[in-house]
Amino acid sequence: MSPPPAPGYKSRELLWRKAHDWEMKSNIHHFDSKPQDPTQLQTQTGSTMATKSRTKPKPILFLTNSEIGQAQVHIAIADEILSHSGLEVHFASFPDLNPRIRRLQELHPSIPISFHLINAPSMTEALNQKNLDSWQDLTHRRGVVHAVKVYKNLPGMKEAWEWDDYLVIHERCAEIVKEVEPAMVVVDWAFHPALDMCRTQKVSFVLTVPIDLIHLLAMLQPSLRALWKYLAFCSGFPFPLPWHLVMVNIYLLIRLNIIFLFSSKLRVMARCKKAAGLAETSVMALWRADEEYLCPSLPELESPSMLVPGNVTACGPIMVSTRPVGERDFELARWLQRHRTILVNLGSHIVSEGSDALELAKAITVIVNRHHDVQVLWKLKSAVTGELKGLLGPELKKTGRVKIESWLEPDPVSLLRSGHVACSVHHGGANSFYEATA
Repeated sequence: MSPPPAPGYKSRELLWRKAHDWEMKSNIHHFDSKPQDPTQLQTQTGSTMATKSRTKPKPILFLTNSEIGQAQVHIAIADEILSHSGLEVHFASFPDLNPRIRRLQELHPSIPISFHLINAPSMTEALNQKNLDSWQDLTHRRGVVHAVKVYKNLPGMKEAWEWDDYLVIHERCAEIVKEVEPAMVVVDWAFHPALDMCRTQKVSFVLTVPIDLIHLLAMLQPSLRALWKYLAFCSGFPFPLPWHLVMVNIYLLIRLNIIFLFSSKLRVMARCKKAAGLAETSVMALWRADEEYLCPSLPELESPSMLVPGNVTACGPIMVSTRPVGERDFELARWLQRHRTILVNLGSHIVSEGSDALELAKAITVIVNRHHDVQVLWKLKSAVTGELKGLLGPELKKTGRVKIESWLEPDPVSLLRSGHVACSVHHGGANSFYEATA
């Protein structure tokens, strides 16, 4: 199995162009348009252009949530920039992301990576303070009634932070931008305080959208496709959408918009932002014509006929460079070489417990009993109970064809790149999907 291609070069090209355009508008030194020589700068005086050299070009600043589902795309883009341009990159986020940035620094020891701490609750911590869980509160049974119940939790998840914490994060991001003076800011579209700051301060920025294109662009599709072709959120409807479910699909879309429109939480936050003179990020208006978007998807992965506007760069899966599995875990690397491997990795937020873990264990038992040349690597964050040991005991101890780990030291990408993983079982998260398809 050949390794997947390097992270999408289109992300690097977009940032180069945006940084170049921004410094031109600012009438200050800016990068030459050729990425291979980042120290060459041009200055414009009247109608003449003179080329000058600057030892230290302006860096790229990444403003991102610390949750790996949001931050992984930023880390991969930074890896691409460090690998091909030699520019400095800065990260601003919450403490939980710092270890990941240190690991990225190990891959690029000659170029310093600066981490700027945001001393405030992360998105997950803010949701926990409100007794909301981004996964548990989105888990539901199939059906219209259950989908609407989930919709009622979404406004609180979209505006995760209370006003005081939001303002602290907003001001801290503004301080970091002033301190770093970046040529370009790359901002996580779910990091609303940082995004609002960029819009308020008129900072040149690019939005990363680590989800599928259709969620971003559904309302732009012709012939009202958002109503009859694409499934309403949480509906669980089959695809293609049967005609007898079109009206129900439209009903769910209307209910979702009504819940957001009349949400007291969102209205209070909107009033606070307006009173403070801050630009507001609408949680419903996902796409704007005057901003640039970078999405690690492709129309071919979703719908080849999809309309993608010019300000959306669909660059395909952006994957970070990784060290071989053996450099992180030698014993695991040896184990992978024994048989074809099924990797079961349900992400960093999913905790399989009780009946869910037992059902998955039963499925694993069926597979290993039927296919003696297959083994299973299962990342399970919860404790291995007696019932699980009873089901998987022989394979855990006798044959060793089932391996359960609470944490995997190698990155999932390096496991997929090893050439020994025949099947990837994941929770449907965007990063896991793109990693498996790359």
